[in-house]
Amino acid sequence: KAVLGSTPHREDREAETYYMTTGAQVPARLSRLAPSNATLASMLQYGEPFIVGDANQNWRAAQKWTCAYFADVYEEVYVEALVQGRKRRLTFEDLPRASADRPVQRWTFQPFVNTTDNVQKKFAKYFSLPYFLPSTPTNLDHFMVSSRLIFQNRTTRPAFYRYPTCSSQTLSQITGTAQVVLGLPAPSGAASHMTFTSLYTFTLKAGETVVFPPGMVYELSSPGPACAITLASYFLKPVASEYLDHFRGRLSRWHTLEQRCFITPPILRCKNVTSAPRNLITECKSVR
Repeated sequence: KAVLGSTPHREDREAETYYMTTGAQVPARLSRLAPSNATLASMLQYGEPFIVGDANQNWRAAQKWTCAYFADVYEEVYVEALVQGRKRRLTFEDLPRASADRPVQRWTFQPFVNTTDNVQKKFAKYFSLPYFLPSTPTNLDHFMVSSRLIFQNRTTRPAFYRYPTCSSQTLSQITGTAQVVLGLPAPSGAASHMTFTSLYTFTLKAGETVVFPPGMVYELSSPGPACAITLASYFLKPVASEYLDHFRGRLSRWHTLEQRCFITPPILRCKNVTSAPRNLITECKSVR
């Protein structure tokens, strides 16, 4: 029997059987791809996580974005930091002196949430869509606006992330390395650190991007000695239609997803879009 991931939180026969059937016991590590590549199209459609080794090769951000760069260029911008187990809102400038006992281990920055036009322009200057995704204005806009930078500094305990969305997701490692655990919410729809089903455990190195389908959750840690930066983003197309068809019951029971959209293969249809964030309204319109 194939083992998906090294530390499953719960036995989940449906999820394990689905991914054993597709042959994705571990995320495939792929070389140079094109959007028209048949293997890529199949993996995206069936929701098979995969890692692209040269995804950031042509990004100007890959050479520019370091922890020191953000501290210098965005010194007065606020981030959400975890300091001795408590969340605090600090500026990049405040981070080095936020804790007298030890440095802040983890902080996040969303360039397009409660920031100025100047901050957004600085971020967009070095930003681009991964070359293997369809290069459409909607895809690029959604990928950029949804961006979340996760900074980690000698983190030994993984942090759990769940951002319910109708879109497929990427994690791009800009600097350092990250330990990643990917999984699905439980069959009941519950998605917490203790209830999600771990399917894949792997290391993401600088320059690599992992791609995975809507509704998946993940844990991140970075025990290495250097500050590590992971960029989390979403894209609209292609849509993982076969995966969504198979897991639509489970994902619709996850209340935060149910509030935003319901799944009707081969596309996503959204409801209550007038009260949703701007980027979700764009997403709903684009897949109708």
